[in-house]
Amino acid sequence: MDQTVDIFVKRLQSSDPKSATNMWLLQGGPGFASNDLEYQMTMLYQQLKGAANV
Repeated sequence: MDQTVDIFVKRLQSSDPKSATNMWLLQGGPGFASNDLEYQMTMLYQQLKGAANV
């Protein structure tokens, strides 16, 4: 039995990463890979104008 779990991790740092809010995006169901959130992550980062760690 394979006892490993593959995960996708990506961070977009804010312009001031130490004091910025941290946002986590988690894929919550079967049928989608976690890297499917990469586009939404980029769009959110742009909408927040780099003010949060995403």
